[in-house]
Amino acid sequence: MTNQAVTISANVTDDGGVDSVKLYYRIDGGNYTSVNMTLGSGSTYSGNIPGVNSDSALVNYYIWSKDNDGNVSTMPAAISNVQYFYLVLDRNVTIQDVQYNPFGSDVSGYNGYRVPLTGVVTADTSDCTTSFALRIYIQNGQGSWSGIQVGTRGTNGATIRGFQKGQLVTVNGLVWDEPVTPTFNVTRIDSITSVQIISSGNPLPTPEIIQTGTIGTLGNGVVAKEQWESVLIRYEDVLVTNENADFPSNFGEMYVSDGSDDTRVELEDGRHDYHNLSDPTRLYYVKTGSSFDALQGVLYYSFGNYKLVPRNNNDFIGYNPVSVENEGTIPTEYSLSQNFPNPFNPSTRINFSLPFESNVRLSVFNILGQEVKVLVDNQVQSVGSYDLTFDARDLPSGIYFYRLTALAIGEAGRNFVDVKKMILIK
Repeated sequence: MTNQAVTISANVTDDGGVDSVKLYYRIDGGNYTSVNMTLGSGSTYSGNIPGVNSDSALVNYYIWSKDNDGNVSTMPAAISNVQYFYLVLDRNVTIQDVQYNPFGSDVSGYNGYRVPLTGVVTADTSDCTTSFALRIYIQNGQGSWSGIQVGTRGTNGATIRGFQKGQLVTVNGLVWDEPVTPTFNVTRIDSITSVQIISSGNPLPTPEIIQTGTIGTLGNGVVAKEQWESVLIRYEDVLVTNENADFPSNFGEMYVSDGSDDTRVELEDGRHDYHNLSDPTRLYYVKTGSSFDALQGVLYYSFGNYKLVPRNNNDFIGYNPVSVENEGTIPTEYSLSQNFPNPFNPSTRINFSLPFESNVRLSVFNILGQEVKVLVDNQVQSVGSYDLTFDARDLPSGIYFYRLTALAIGEAGRNFVDVKKMILIK
């Protein structure tokens, strides 16, 4: 709060004895002021930063010490890059306050403190379904620093897992930013002690349009990147420059670019139909040279890299695949290829081509004519060739048929229907 002094304490030791300890602080980027810190019990030194009468003022500080031999050290060590800081507030703490770091560090100024935060749920357990990838996010309005991950530790974990996109919620929990799995230095609020669901069905924040080069391929510690962590963002007019960002390994990540620079998109954790062969049970194999009118989702950080994580199929806009037979060639006629392999167990590949933008339905029928699987459900698809994977592990052996129906958009009479047979042998 304004006009409230803050006491800073630090443990300072030296094998040859401590000569002096000072606290340096400044307000809103002004000149530094030093305060002599006094020794209390043991090796604990304390000093006070006087109260500040300006709401939302930023106070940053560091500890300076000198031993009896004249050697000087500071805490943090690299004070030109990172310092301790806090905000002077006469209002409730927001997600922006918790996430904001003027030095680009991944450490929150509220790390280790319990705070209440309010936001709209932007991703829930229907988006990231595996236990390792379980990620729930809330966001306060739009703009930088506005999103945060919500953890499920503690007695309220089941309630958090039940959050649904569009709910406006308030959670009271511990700000956690330690570099341990599964946080990867991603700031989150966890060990929630109270939950309030204020309302449901609220519109989600519009994803912030940023350039791929803003995030790039470098690690953390840069304000331009860190400010978008856990926020809904969007890249537009992007080309897949490398379908596998970690070749020869494959962790489900690809490089895309809008012309400004490459950045990563992670395909494994969201609940959608796109893959780069890391999970071939999904429908669409995204190859190098494919493009999207837009990609959107939540920005995440793990294993030293920022990456966009699309939540579901709606986060992939205007998919333009490259041709399977001759990448870069635009199909001139409709076609449905024979699946390969055939017979198969348990999965097979199906390819079809569209010479026009079309409303597409691709479904599988058993020998009795009963529809047993829908691979593409009346989706508008762009011109191009599509390579899908059909996973039949939940079906019995037998003869099946797959039917493609493509209704050309804006091209009267240019429709297509074809049926082919395949055999599942287990």
